[in-house]
Amino acid sequence: MFFDIVNAEYISDYKIKIEFEDGSQGEADLSEYPEENTVFNSFFDIDFFQKI
Repeated sequence: MFFDIVNAEYISDYKIKIEFEDGSQGEADLSEYPEENTVFNSFFDIDFFQKI
């Protein structure tokens, strides 16, 4: 089962707080994802990432 994200908030570095439509929420640290050839490439520009 998948839930839609209703809110995402920048915390620090590559950490974001995510809230889902069912009210659950949590933090995600995306710093561990590889930098090259992934859907997350643009996240490694910290200026871009902070705009989430």
